[in-house]
Amino acid sequence: MEQIKQQLRFRRSILDRVNNFFDKNISKNASTSVGIHIRRGDFVGVRRVSSDKYIFNAMSHFLAKYHSVIFIITSDDKQYCRKTFGQNKNVLVTLDSFSAVDDLATLTLCKHIILTVGTFGLWGAFLSHNRLGDVITDSKPDRTPLDVDCRQDDYFPPWFSFLNNTN
Repeated sequence: MEQIKQQLRFRRSILDRVNNFFDKNISKNASTSVGIHIRRGDFVGVRRVSSDKYIFNAMSHFLAKYHSVIFIITSDDKQYCRKTFGQNKNVLVTLDSFSAVDDLATLTLCKHIILTVGTFGLWGAFLSHNRLGDVITDSKPDRTPLDVDCRQDDYFPPWFSFLNNTN
């Protein structure tokens, strides 16, 4: 696993851009950063997307567990995320100018991660610099041929936690 992480490192310019975003937008008093990847785009209307209720429940998990929490959302539908989650003062949505690579690097720099459907967030958690943090997923299978042939234990590392409420 460490060999893969060494091969998949971000360029310094990407890390500088993301760290600059963190420095400008996150108070030094915010001790706990939670990255959230929300996939919608090509999944809306075709496959299952994680519910807003699941995301709010996962956020509540971290708010109950930690004192000063900032949520940083990465998504392929940032406008939706700003409208739905951005009204909270402790929620940031990454910049529209951020590429997918910038968003992925953002997830890796957060202490904890909330995942939704798709593999993008999985890679963010896998490549995370803070491996000891919590990773929460709703993990409800879509029942595609891949889901049928793949055991959950093969897909999710043992350090992932599953939030029971996916509605």
